[in-house]
Amino acid sequence: MARTKINLSTQVEDQLSPSNLAQDASNRLVTDAEKSGWNAKAETTTSTPSTDGLMSAADKAKLNSVEANANNYSHPASHPATMITEDINHRFVTDGEKSGWNAKAATDPATPVTDGLMSAADKTKLDGVEDNANNYAHPASHPATMITEDADHRFASDAEKSNWNGKLDKAGGTVIGDLAITGDLTVTGNTVSIDTVNLEIEDNVVLLNKNQTGVPPTTLRSGIEVERGDFPNVKVQFNELTGRWEFTEDGATFHDIAEADDSRFLTTAQKNAATREATASQNGLMSTAYASKLDGVEAGANNYSLPTASLTTKGGIKVGSSLNINAGMLDVPAAAAGQAGVIKYPQTEYFAGDDVTMDFVLTKTPGSYLAVYLGGLRQTPIDDYTVNANQIIFLSTPKFDQKIVVDYIAA
Repeated sequence: MARTKINLSTQVEDQLSPSNLAQDASNRLVTDAEKSGWNAKAETTTSTPSTDGLMSAADKAKLNSVEANANNYSHPASHPATMITEDINHRFVTDGEKSGWNAKAATDPATPVTDGLMSAADKTKLDGVEDNANNYAHPASHPATMITEDADHRFASDAEKSNWNGKLDKAGGTVIGDLAITGDLTVTGNTVSIDTVNLEIEDNVVLLNKNQTGVPPTTLRSGIEVERGDFPNVKVQFNELTGRWEFTEDGATFHDIAEADDSRFLTTAQKNAATREATASQNGLMSTAYASKLDGVEAGANNYSLPTASLTTKGGIKVGSSLNINAGMLDVPAAAAGQAGVIKYPQTEYFAGDDVTMDFVLTKTPGSYLAVYLGGLRQTPIDDYTVNANQIIFLSTPKFDQKIVVDYIAA
């Protein structure tokens, strides 16, 4: 068999041609130009004053703080004064000015041994010294004869002093004998004690609680108390809570002092109206005669209606001019002057003062009878109050919680 000789080197070289090599991310072919460029680059070590290298971050920061065109300027040790620009806070002075100022006095105040400025205290003292003042020494005493007296400065003799010393001291003391005072007597203190058998007072009014102002407290009690030794004291006093005078006979239990027209009691007219006997024309108490008559009426008696009697018809009682028949019932009107009828009884309404209200409204309009009481005292029309329809109008504002009672017969 014939053999063929093959040149393998040529085939291998053909297979290793750069165009036949497969490249990847970790294996790349580079050119001579790329290698030359990379070889020309600086090393990655940081540059130093003697070796080139990468710029460090510190050097970059320093470079950024250097202004453009900065130079290596060295400031001289001194400047001539002529190149300095003066302003209001920076001025040159001459040797003559400094010499003049150095010749002035120091700012320390003068003392008895050292010259200096006058202090404010010394100036004040000097201003208080009169012109031509001298060092005068006043004598220790003067004879009384050289003193000039005036209205506010008088000498007193030993006799006068002795007389005055014998008088009552203003701080207190005891007066022996009668004492007559012409003019007003004002006593300031807590207690005035009068130890006499009889106390006579010419004035007809004694004022208690003179210093009370504003609305008196409801706890206030003002009056007169009688000392009874071993027995309980008795007292007459005004009670601000109830607005009434009251008294006690045992020192503990108080009773209101009633008045003739006290709202709590019936008036004479009311008593008469409440106790009078009933008649055919007015209400009242049943008399024994009417009671006997009523006893004679059988139980179950009916209300038979008779026809109205006339001259030709027998029937019921004829209705008079003062009576009316309303829906089959005999109607008695309210009594008026000169007319028979039903008598109206007084009614009572109560109010309380509040230091503000002056007008008080009644439920009905009063007729001819009206009685108004304020704090238990009956008020006078026109002088103390006026009436407008169903309004009671006081001329003075009732005090707080002051009781108001109105008795009236409706119109």
